Amino acid sequence: MSDLIRLPHHDASGNLQVVIEAPLGSTAKLKYDADVKIVRWERALPEGWAYPCAWGFIPSTLCDDGDPLDAGVLFEGSTWPGVVVPARAIGVLRVRQFLPNSEAQHNDRVVVVPVRSSDGSCPGTPERALREKLEQFFVAVGEQTGKRVEIDGWGGPEDVERAVREAAQRYQASSGEGS
Repeated sequence: MSDLIRLPHHDASGNLQVVIEAPLGSTAKLKYDADVKIVRWERALPEGWAYPCAWGFIPSTLCDDGDPLDAGVLFEGSTWPGVVVPARAIGVLRVRQFLPNSEAQHNDRVVVVPVRSSDGSCPGTPERALREKLEQFFVAVGEQTGKRVEIDGWGGPEDVERAVREAAQRYQASSGEGS
């Protein structure tokens, strides 16, 4: 498998690139291990929970939690770990997580859609029911790992681009790669 962490965060056409770790419906937390360039099984999700969207990260970014910027791809089709999806931003779920005996950490989740669906259309902003489902999912999964998770609301596509830009700058500074 390639070094997916180092891919550009945008492709040549300006689309965000999202590396899939866990496909829609996965009942396991899968995580890309950049040291050995494989996707590892990390743990089972809480009983009754499955990823409500394809889940992964935006490459060449780094967040406060030490991982790349998280991203969910709203798409009913099949994906697999390691697949790179060209996407456009539709929103960002603002999240604060609290580890035991630690200060709050921002760990936002970007929400995107593939550049084109099978019928050529591009869905818009997630409906309220889906936003609530995503919020409930991240609170429940966070609790399983000993984190308290608080939802700070939603931002739009412009907030996604700002989050990507900031996470890309953090990645460049930490990796010593040029801007």
